[in-house]
Amino acid sequence: MFWRTTRVSRLTFVILALLGLLFIAVIELSFHTVRARWFDEKLEASKLAERAQKTLWTYISSSHIPVDTIADPNATGLIGSQFTLITTDQGVLEAKLTTTNPNWAAVVVDMLKTAGVKKGDYVAISYTGSMPGLNIAVLAAVQTIGAIPVIISSVGASMWGATNPELSWLDMERILFERGIFKYRSTAASIGGRGDRGANLSPKGREICREIIKRNGVILIEEPTLIDAIKKRVEIYMEKIPKDKKYKAYINVGGGLASIGSAHNLSVLKPGVIKR
Repeated sequence: MFWRTTRVSRLTFVILALLGLLFIAVIELSFHTVRARWFDEKLEASKLAERAQKTLWTYISSSHIPVDTIADPNATGLIGSQFTLITTDQGVLEAKLTTTNPNWAAVVVDMLKTAGVKKGDYVAISYTGSMPGLNIAVLAAVQTIGAIPVIISSVGASMWGATNPELSWLDMERILFERGIFKYRSTAASIGGRGDRGANLSPKGREICREIIKRNGVILIEEPTLIDAIKKRVEIYMEKIPKDKKYKAYINVGGGLASIGSAHNLSVLKPGVIKR
């Protein structure tokens, strides 16, 4: 340290201040807007996902379905209870909250476009009830692009997912379909959980899942073995596509055993776009 014996003049401060303002002005004037690739479709998909969420919230509010505003501080209605009769596995609340952002639809648009999906292409989708917010984002993205989805879901959900037996993922999907938000919904559904047959649910929990599938009018997949369940899914996917068409992409949301297999497969099937 040293002691300055002379004072800095007021003029010096004024000059430094003017130079600072000049630098700020140059920086501000040099900014230019760069539109992200596929910006319009990303924006449209995000708005569609947001509209879907608002539609669900209107239904939840009017039906007086209880929402835990501590676990779901944004009151989306997409965060279920930790433990119910259709809770299949552990879940992380923070991860579930993250998926309620409708801007995930823009992320999915980017992924689909990167994979080469375009209007008129068929895509196979596998949902679980674990992340309804992300399910909505995927369908919003697919519909915005103009692709044609064939959807198979499982009813069971991990903690904090669509675990309310009165408002399962299939119920949410049907509500959005009936209100004209989405043009597509699940063709078939399984119980989900261990073995895709709800082996880690109680008998009552499995029966509730069957009732959910029945009331939503979709095909029940309940095969004796996991291999049979996988074969049944493939059979349904192939039945729902014209003979001269092929699926452009397969979209998995959640950790459905009949969709991506066990946790050991995660070392090979990384999140994101996988090209084969």
